Amino acid sequence: MWHSTGLDLSPYTQLYTVLRDRILGNSVEPDPAAATFADGVAGQAVLDAIRRSSREESWVAVERG
Repeated sequence: MWHSTGLDLSPYTQLYTVLRDRILGNSVEPDPAAATFADGVAGQAVLDAIRRSSREESWVAVERG
């Protein structure tokens, strides 16, 4: 069934490749760093600008705080 839906293709198989390499003790690239609170604040500023832009029907700059 997987072959017919394409679920056997990357990026899905990448998860198993990394798991296999960790089990075998092979080196793997480090995971991306987790988002910080500052990242969340910046993301929320973008969402606020999107909503304001939609409401005003114009371009809106993203506020940097």
